[in-house]
Amino acid sequence: MRGWLLPIVGAAIAACVLPSKTIDDSPTVFASDVFGRGGTCEACLASSCIDEGNACGADYKCRDRLACITRCSQQPYFSPVCHDACVRDNPTDGALDGALFSCAGTFCRKECGIGSDFRCAGQYAWPTPAATSVNVSMQIVRALENAPIAQGASVIACTADDTRCDFTTDGTSRVDGDGVATFRVPTVNTFGNREAWRGYLRLEEARDKPDPVAPSLFFQSRREYRDRAAFQAPFATAKEVAIAYDVGLKTTPDPTKGTVVGAIYECRTFPPFFADGVTVSVEGLGIAPLYVAGRSPEPTLHATDKSGGFFLPNVPAGTHAFAFKRGGVEIARESMVVKAGTVTVLGVWPSTK
Repeated sequence: MRGWLLPIVGAAIAACVLPSKTIDDSPTVFASDVFGRGGTCEACLASSCIDEGNACGADYKCRDRLACITRCSQQPYFSPVCHDACVRDNPTDGALDGALFSCAGTFCRKECGIGSDFRCAGQYAWPTPAATSVNVSMQIVRALENAPIAQGASVIACTADDTRCDFTTDGTSRVDGDGVATFRVPTVNTFGNREAWRGYLRLEEARDKPDPVAPSLFFQSRREYRDRAAFQAPFATAKEVAIAYDVGLKTTPDPTKGTVVGAIYECRTFPPFFADGVTVSVEGLGIAPLYVAGRSPEPTLHATDKSGGFFLPNVPAGTHAFAFKRGGVEIARESMVVKAGTVTVLGVWPSTK
């Protein structure tokens, strides 16, 4: 029961590399091309991830997707928009990619600079949508088991500046039997101009259900500018939230305040690489954050580790600005709503222009 927090902040997503060599007649592509690095990165991937690289190199879908990412790495910075286009234009089932992600994240993080690239901060912008609205789907899974949950729960999509985010008849979706909720969100701003949607999802499950999902707000820095297939969003039950407080703080949640958990990513958003060495603060509040080690809050950490995870306990209800710094330099800032008795989940990417 102690291990819910890391999946909540996105642990299912690992790291991505290109194969250091391929088999048969597949073209040779060096893994370091993805990271814009050579030397020790190439050597590490060649020695530690050769089997995973060969498997990807032998599959044209996997190879094409990673070749696309290589082209992204040849830009002055690793653009999240470029990486997102690789996902859109080069669909795969994720199996071969996943093996590569896991290998690089486990064995070559330091050698390939994984988790420490922030060159894109302040340098990129999400594209202007082609349509006036887009479909967004989310599969709600239990963090500990990665299994669909909250069937029948109410979910609504709200713009980032909507502090109430009330459930309404025409705007509320229900989680289906597979744990999926789908929304159509507008991509036209108040001035009539097309603009990628920035908002969050609010979820509540009936309190009379056994061990219900904690009331939650789910926010990602990624702007919605195109239709997106269902992505997995891990959630925790109220009991699991209470356990995290007990493990990290030896206390209980204040029902008049909210809990904020999340993860910070570096520039390479496909796959999202978790950022290490990052501190988080809530502007105007002296709340001391906890950072995640393994799967639980760890009081001895003073910045994120390779999980990129953070935990802010008992945050007053309201709209707050969250600042993220690495080496004293701000790399991201997001404003988000916190509600009493609710878990706010943040997925944060480096700042846009």
